[in-house]
Amino acid sequence: MRFLASVAITLALGGCWAGVEKERGGGIAVGNPGEMTARVATSDDIEITKATLVGSIEIDNCAGDTATLFEGELDLLDSKSLQAPHEIRSCGLLLDGGLLLEADGAALESHLVVNLDLPLIALTDGDGVVFRAKESYVLEIGGPDWLDPIQLGMEGFSTIEVEFDKPQHELLIEKIRARSTVFRDRNNDGEISESERSASSLSGASTAPLLSVVGWDGRRAMSDDAGVTWHHDYSVNSSEYLSRVEYLNDQFIAVGGEFTGIAASTITGEEWTTVSWISAKVTDIAWGGGRYIAVGEEDLRMWSKDGYEWIEESPDDAKVWAGITYLADNERTFPQIGRFVAVSQTNNSAVTTDGGESWQFGTLGTDPIWDVASGNGVFIAVGDNMTIYRSTDGLVWDEVYNGGISPIRSVLFDGSRFIAAGSGTVGTSVDGDNWDVVGAQDLKRITHSEGGAYFGIDQDSGVYRSDDALNWEFLWSADAPDLNAIAAMPGVP
Repeated sequence: MRFLASVAITLALGGCWAGVEKERGGGIAVGNPGEMTARVATSDDIEITKATLVGSIEIDNCAGDTATLFEGELDLLDSKSLQAPHEIRSCGLLLDGGLLLEADGAALESHLVVNLDLPLIALTDGDGVVFRAKESYVLEIGGPDWLDPIQLGMEGFSTIEVEFDKPQHELLIEKIRARSTVFRDRNNDGEISESERSASSLSGASTAPLLSVVGWDGRRAMSDDAGVTWHHDYSVNSSEYLSRVEYLNDQFIAVGGEFTGIAASTITGEEWTTVSWISAKVTDIAWGGGRYIAVGEEDLRMWSKDGYEWIEESPDDAKVWAGITYLADNERTFPQIGRFVAVSQTNNSAVTTDGGESWQFGTLGTDPIWDVASGNGVFIAVGDNMTIYRSTDGLVWDEVYNGGISPIRSVLFDGSRFIAAGSGTVGTSVDGDNWDVVGAQDLKRITHSEGGAYFGIDQDSGVYRSDDALNWEFLWSADAPDLNAIAAMPGVP
């Protein structure tokens, strides 16, 4: 069942706007009141029992002037009539202060306490929105599914507290930035219907990036337009070498490290939350069944419920894990922990069906292995000498293709077929057993979006796009530091 914390702020029609003027930049935003409802959205299996804003909500008229809609302490579960201007163009409804939430996760029998220390957040952007006098609006704070009980680490705990010093704090702030949206309330009921959600969105917060690339020296960059232009492109330092980036559980997560490992996560690309106490370099990460599992050098295998607190296992320094994938077990109920399979450059495989708490091991071939993917009930591993292996359980493997001396370094499952890419070669297969291999763009890492597009990077940090995974269009050439990996979020056109 989905629970939504409903009406929080009602901006009523009629009357004068008294006592709410706030001067900024030499002017004052004024006008007659309009009507708006503000609400906090939750996610499945979360019921908000308390929601209080301590601070202010302001409107920005795109000319450097703001006016205060509310200032003080506001119960977001109790309707309250406020006054606001109309017939002005707004470039932002600004939320500032603290947001206090309490919620229950019924399926997990867990209680959530959230104390967000909000920065000044513009909940709308772009060219602005004109609020009309006789129209109603809904400001949705957070967006659907912004409170994820697994992502917040509620599983296995009676009470979880998220405060300023917790990594989940920045995660929720980023979700408010990325997902809060203003809708036109066509039937004036203070709710957002499916038709209103799809047709009447006026403006959202900062656009969530669709692509992320990472590389040497902690290099990271984001794109909102399917790879045409890039922003938040910067490097950190040589110790933050990033080898992989994945889109997992509604966020981009990059992993890597030099002598010790790191994992960094972001939603918008504006801020990255970094975990850097991992004992060895991390090479890949997967998520499924409510668990993150990361693997790396020195036989590093570790798991986490929230991506911040990790339990590590590194018993054999000889193993260098190259990739990990997850395949759901559709026969199991929530929490559904399916099968994680990792492969190593030293021809080992590792399987866990309990979320990383215990492992079984297998072997595959003699050539170094570079990546693994899963789909249609099977696992596919790729490596040097254009070698492809197939397994139904991750322990016993069959070599199904060996076509030359060049390596295949990346493989994915796009929902219907496997795509493997390497040095001037792309292979496709539906069942993982029979492969069509053709000459194509030289790519070292590929990714796919549910929107249908494929993206890849080459050895020279060039970024490419394809609609069929066979014919590739050049998009962007990144200067040094070099890129290592690329990831796409669902919905890239």
